Amino acid sequence: MPKNSHGCIEDYRFEDRDASDDLLSDRGFLEAFGSACTLLGVCLSQRPIEKEASRARSAIRSVDVARDWPLGGSDALALAADLIACGAEEDERTLDLEFQRLFRGTGMRAAAPFGSVYTDRDQVMYGWTWMELRAWMRMHGIECASRENEPEDQIGRMLLLCAALASRDSALIPEFLGRHLMPWAPRFFELFLGDMRTSTFKGLGVLAQATLDDACALLGIVPARFRLYR
Repeated sequence: MPKNSHGCIEDYRFEDRDASDDLLSDRGFLEAFGSACTLLGVCLSQRPIEKEASRARSAIRSVDVARDWPLGGSDALALAADLIACGAEEDERTLDLEFQRLFRGTGMRAAAPFGSVYTDRDQVMYGWTWMELRAWMRMHGIECASRENEPEDQIGRMLLLCAALASRDSALIPEFLGRHLMPWAPRFFELFLGDMRTSTFKGLGVLAQATLDDACALLGIVPARFRLYR
């Protein structure tokens, strides 16, 4: 992606390419990253009343997040653990209503879960970064199945793509994170966490952000800089 293409100010880069390559061949890191992204991706892409989402949520609640979650800074993990524990009494109906508001647009929300809403001047779904993501996926033979009719740059689906790359083609992780996800994800999480009405989803948001931030730091990835319009 050339500099100044569309809204790209500066492309992603490596702080230490050799160290990144070494970590991308570390099976332990890839399994940990993939497992974390799978659980979070399911929770942020599927309705809480669905069996797979319920299982993923239960799996996260069964972990001592502050101590045993594989990625993330200690302060962020402690906060996520507290929030998830506080949300243990939130029932599925409450969580489902919150999911519908946050991810399906059935109520007021501050944070759209689609990347191109942030990167496109018109703040639309299916914008230029979505088109570039689709082209990149086709070029590398990547598929991301979904039962929902929504763009691939939905935050939960992007986490599931991280998991797929960790298990199938880890060499593509830096480009995916640096060019397609992390230029806009921090802004999404900033708005998402400020708009939260349930402890469970706030905890999941903190955990997802901590996981992605730590993965980038460990891989030495400096994400591309895009103009953001939201």
